[in-house]
Amino acid sequence: MAPNHNGPAIGHSPASPRLSALLSWTAIKDTVSQPGEERAKRLLALLLLFQRAAYLALLPIAIIAAPEDAYFNSHFNLVLLGVAIAWNVYLAYVTLKQGWFPIHLVWVDTAVIVGLLIVASLNMRDDFVFGGMNWPGRLAMGTVALIAAALPLRHILVAWVFVVAARFGGTTLRVGEFSPPFEEFVGVLNAYIWFAIVFYFLRYHLIAQGRALDALAQNQVALEATKAANQARFDERIAQHRRLHDTVLTTLTAIARGGLDYRENAVRARCAAEADYVRRLICGAEDEGPGHLETRLSDTIAQAETLGLRVHHQHDQLPDNISPALVDALCGAVMEALNNVVKHAGTHEAWVTATVDEGVVKVRIVDRGCGFSPPLTEFGFGISQSIYDRMSRYGGYALVDSEPNCGTIVELACPVSTDARALL
Repeated sequence: MAPNHNGPAIGHSPASPRLSALLSWTAIKDTVSQPGEERAKRLLALLLLFQRAAYLALLPIAIIAAPEDAYFNSHFNLVLLGVAIAWNVYLAYVTLKQGWFPIHLVWVDTAVIVGLLIVASLNMRDDFVFGGMNWPGRLAMGTVALIAAALPLRHILVAWVFVVAARFGGTTLRVGEFSPPFEEFVGVLNAYIWFAIVFYFLRYHLIAQGRALDALAQNQVALEATKAANQARFDERIAQHRRLHDTVLTTLTAIARGGLDYRENAVRARCAAEADYVRRLICGAEDEGPGHLETRLSDTIAQAETLGLRVHHQHDQLPDNISPALVDALCGAVMEALNNVVKHAGTHEAWVTATVDEGVVKVRIVDRGCGFSPPLTEFGFGISQSIYDRMSRYGGYALVDSEPNCGTIVELACPVSTDARALL
């Protein structure tokens, strides 16, 4: 797959207006943090710019070391060098700011190097026109590499021919005939061909890898989103199952066992409230807000008492900043514990106390029923999900302590805030 050339820039990362800042180590580290395809193009752009910088750094030394008679006009040669340096600084600034070489500037760079190749050759004396003193020939290798790395395939050959023609056309105009030394001719063609081939394949290799990494990242994001959605649906189903288990199922079980008289007003009111809950569940409507913890605990105990249980309730001044979800979890766990007293304890009396200590809410449910042996008992959905799992989801815990013929104690504890979790 070919890289995208439909826009002047691949990236739009903010950049400092100073070239020194753009070339800083921080800018290079920021490049590594980009997405795959954009990172590949930025790294390739840096490689091409460093190649040009290496050529430009050596040019002043070569010109200073050149014989005085190498150029017809040495001052004009310095002007040409200044034009080359200024253009490359501008090209580097725009490229680093936008993240890639704008297509129109690649063609401008081609035109600049073509002009330098011709004009600089005309300013050279015959003895030096084919040698290393004709410095635009070195910069032309950077242009060839840029052409192969940035232009569409159908344009590469055209631009490459312009550069090669200018390289030999300038010397031909100067000496009046096409007579480059054989080694010079072969060496230039070999360098220009191989620079074009290497950067063409480097471009596709890096960008293909970048696109593959982007595809993997997108797939990972999609997978995580799917997992999160599935987990949210699972959590919602579990919450609904808990509510149904703690309310409707418990009421129906008590009526079926003959422990409740459905003709009593309290039982009928409970059934009506639970029917409303099931109706909202079917219609997809949101459940009623949980309200303050004290109010919800009182409502929960009142519901338990409709099952024929007498509950002694005592609590401290409970905070009003407890999240609705935590209120719902605590009261749901209390309801399940009281339901278990009705169904399994063989007693009609229970005690509920609620306290707050250093940001941790603790609720204790006690009965003096028949009890059981926890190590020998396999807990069902009620204790495992409605009590244990509810508390653990909010950073709290649940303890069930019981012995045969000695009653049962269920203790629930949960931090009001995240900072209070360290106390548990």
